[in-house]
Amino acid sequence: MVETTNSDIYTILKERVLSGQYNIKMRLPTEDALIEEFNVSRYAIRKAIKQLVNEGLVYSVKGKGVVVLEQTPQTKEINLSLAKINGLQSLNSAQKIDRKTIIADFQQIIVDEKLHQKRPFL
Repeated sequence: MVETTNSDIYTILKERVLSGQYNIKMRLPTEDALIEEFNVSRYAIRKAIKQLVNEGLVYSVKGKGVVVLEQTPQTKEINLSLAKINGLQSLNSAQKIDRKTIIADFQQIIVDEKLHQKRPFL
């Protein structure tokens, strides 16, 4: 019998999130369900989920479970391309384009329950 590692579990869960099997804002199966599915320890499940959290695919809500964050191929592509940028200034000089950032409006908003329902914040 082949032993399932936390790395295998992470890979499987990540694929399920990215493929849409687990939809945005959907909760992952409980730890107990995942332990039964993969026949591993709670530690292995938690370690795999921690990798998903660190990668920004899911977040944990105390008492509620692990929830899938918005992650589409488009947002993944944007995140990857932005990770390679050192800054706007270096981008401007590398492409010989004059870019400017203008902040038209800035407001500090307290996130109440109504706003949280529209867009959950961490």
